[in-house]
Amino acid sequence: MLVDGRLSFDALQRRLVTAPAKARQLVAAVPASYVAFDLLAVAGVDLRTQRWTVRRGRLEQLATSFAPPLQLTPVTADLEEAREWFDVLPAAMGVEGLVVKGAATRYVGGRREWLKVNSLGVGSARSRRRGCLVPGQVAGVWWVAVRDRCRGPAVVA
Repeated sequence: MLVDGRLSFDALQRRLVTAPAKARQLVAAVPASYVAFDLLAVAGVDLRTQRWTVRRGRLEQLATSFAPPLQLTPVTADLEEAREWFDVLPAAMGVEGLVVKGAATRYVGGRREWLKVNSLGVGSARSRRRGCLVPGQVAGVWWVAVRDRCRGPAVVA
């Protein structure tokens, strides 16, 4: 949801716990968009065992008919472009960070096979807690991730 030109996850969370009558008012006042990033099934076909690149390709085929409020997330395999997004989008639009997925990963329910890299100082008060920067390596690329807590050993996904 965009509030004052910035993404607001807090506004979305408020919408989800609002009474139905109030939610209808909010829909008119602050419309929401659905941004798709992965496809787990289509036309009754389970895609969870397929590599992410296959699932994403199928999603992009479907997305040719998308119109707002339905959108497709941007993706890149270019490290410099990802760094630019990470540097620019948090301040410009309130984007909280990036999601890093391996191209060959398959969807496994109940297990996280990706890494979320948060930008410091963006998001709700809860997500802006004091944290620690932790370096890690995903698919041969070094990243810096944010940990909520600064105590104990770092676990890099």
